[in-house]
Amino acid sequence: TQYQDNSGTRGTYSKDAFGNTQYQDNSGTRGTYSQDAFGNTQYQDNNGTRGTYSKDAFGNIHYQDNNGNSAIYSKDAFGNTIVTYGHQ
Repeated sequence: TQYQDNSGTRGTYSKDAFGNTQYQDNSGTRGTYSQDAFGNTQYQDNNGTRGTYSKDAFGNIHYQDNNGNSAIYSKDAFGNTIVTYGHQ
């Protein structure tokens, strides 16, 4: 699968033999998305970033990485995605 974002970055996504999602873009970033034993999605790229996406009991998705970034993805009453960055 190929993609291009608004900033002009282009890349490809593919599945490897282990079922992990691999990606590579035209800026040289390569990464892997995989699932751990608890069903959380693990992220790792060649720039040293490692992150985890996990879901709470309310269906919100929490992201946290080794660079201190964090975000919570939730839905409002109309189904719109709300992103809250950082610790609140």
